[in-house]
Amino acid sequence: MHDAIPDLREALSRLDPTVDDLSSAQPLLDAARAVPALAADWRIAAARLNAGEALRLLRDALTHLPDPDRLSERQMVHERLGLLRLAGGDRDRGRHHLEAALTIARRLSDRPSMGRLSGRLGALLVGLGLPDDGEPLLMDALADATWRGDTLREVGLCTVLAALRMRQEDWDAARGFGARTVQAAVSRGNWLGVADGLIVQSVCLMRQDKPEQALQVVLYGTRRLTQAGSRPALNLLKAHITALRSEMGSEAFDDLFAAARSQTNTM
Repeated sequence: MHDAIPDLREALSRLDPTVDDLSSAQPLLDAARAVPALAADWRIAAARLNAGEALRLLRDALTHLPDPDRLSERQMVHERLGLLRLAGGDRDRGRHHLEAALTIARRLSDRPSMGRLSGRLGALLVGLGLPDDGEPLLMDALADATWRGDTLREVGLCTVLAALRMRQEDWDAARGFGARTVQAAVSRGNWLGVADGLIVQSVCLMRQDKPEQALQVVLYGTRRLTQAGSRPALNLLKAHITALRSEMGSEAFDDLFAAARSQTNTM
């Protein structure tokens, strides 16, 4: 029987919920269930195929994954449990499992998992009203995304970090994250992300009493987005310009708009 363990473990790992179902996989699961050494493996495999029982199966699987022999599997199970708990609205237990998964990833120096889990946990902590705890994790996740050239993650992380810094009235830092959002979004042709990043920069400049520069940013953006042909993103910037006019007053706005447009045309 011991000779069959590696083959059974490999077969269990290949079970795919997009191809396999519980009934077709049942003979394999039954065979693995009879092998004590596979107590965790069959539960993890069954959880992929049985969403209704996944929480129970994964929770039970943890008790059969010794530390430190199977740390990578423990990390994976904690992460999946965390996501399941969050999907069910249990943010406290979700946080517990994500923290456990991140701790293991750090022990293993598993950089991809560290970046992914830092982003998930950081966003959760911010959502729980703990920005001071969440922001360092989001910064770790951003560093990992930048190192990997993962501009999709960069856009999302910079957007959250910009909002945090704006809440702290750290306008220079928020503008920096807005600029990074634009840079990452342009590389993906994500024009709505470009508009969001430009608006962040414009709002920050307004709060720093630099209204002409705030207008220059969005006017430059409208030119770029017109060239890109992105009407939804362009409409966002136009709505922001309308809001700026309301905030400044029409007379002051018209004077600053003319000056900003003149300056933008020379860029």
